[in-house]
Amino acid sequence: MKKWMYLVLFALVSFVAKAQDEGDWVIGGDFSIVSTEVKIKSGNESTLWDKEMSFKFLPKIYYFISDNVALGAKIGYQHEKERNSHSTEESIRYDKEGAFVFRPEMFYYVDLGKNFYYRPSVYIEIQTGKIKEETDSQTTDTYGHKTFGGGFVICAFEFKPVEKFGISFSCGNLAYSHYSREWNTDESQSQNRFGLEFNLEPTIGFSYYFK
Repeated sequence: MKKWMYLVLFALVSFVAKAQDEGDWVIGGDFSIVSTEVKIKSGNESTLWDKEMSFKFLPKIYYFISDNVALGAKIGYQHEKERNSHSTEESIRYDKEGAFVFRPEMFYYVDLGKNFYYRPSVYIEIQTGKIKEETDSQTTDTYGHKTFGGGFVICAFEFKPVEKFGISFSCGNLAYSHYSREWNTDESQSQNRFGLEFNLEPTIGFSYYFK
């Protein structure tokens, strides 16, 4: 494993093809919205079991400190709604989780030819927000949550159909995160997570380049 990582790092550092120009600025963002509906069919009757939704909008700006290396950050908002354990066959209850996101990041561009670039990155991510938990038809509990983490985006590419416009695609990263929930001043829950992930729902981003 270590030999493989050293080979990848050596390839990135030793690659001298010019990807972008020092002094370029990039603005853009990541956007995704996913809606999932689950129905259970029994005979001629169909019952709604779950209806989940997630939304993410992360504008970004970064600056090329050299021809292949860029520094910058994403800042934005994300929201998720999913069925919780208080749901019954007669009524669905949801957890609604919103968070503001701040993500400093460093990118390395490798020119693959024909306007395609391999674009791995390292990042730190901070999230803070609130969760609204529906416990019955008239009661909603609200509590805070925080996430701190970082990682290495391994599977990331960008295509530039024209000089100043890019379309990026990423679906895998090696990451660590610490997640905590606070119900009140006396009770809290925390979770540490580390792993290599390849998402079945990849992130699509758009970029505009200027000086």
